[in-house]
Amino acid sequence: MGDIAQDCLNEIPLHFPNIKILESVVMPNHVHILMELLKPIDNNQVETHRRDVACNVSTSKNNVSTNKNIFFSRISPKPNSISSIIRSFKSAVTRTINPHTIFFAWQPRFYDEIINDEKQYQIVKLYIKNNIQNWQKDKFYR
Repeated sequence: MGDIAQDCLNEIPLHFPNIKILESVVMPNHVHILMELLKPIDNNQVETHRRDVACNVSTSKNNVSTNKNIFFSRISPKPNSISSIIRSFKSAVTRTINPHTIFFAWQPRFYDEIINDEKQYQIVKLYIKNNIQNWQKDKFYR
């Protein structure tokens, strides 16, 4: 399941050319993605307009959320928005995994945070890089 999630994560920029993945990690029960939103000029060009966003997308077991800090919109997301990108990612992972397993589901929401400066960017990037080494300290570790 983790390999499928990683493959789908790697394909995000192919489907959303306004996104650059800066850092990511697939954990046993969630995914961290640090992405840069690029401002489209026209259909052929993309201008960098840096707006880094860190997202935490968690899986759900028996429909119980594993992440209490959430952002959610019940309105259909705009094309190429963070919400539409995460929704597409989660959908692709679920469609690929479910024929091969008894049950897999994401929590219905995700947490995102806009990175405001270089210091915060470096902190978030380092956190994502080191997250897998801290898995045994996670409250959901089994």
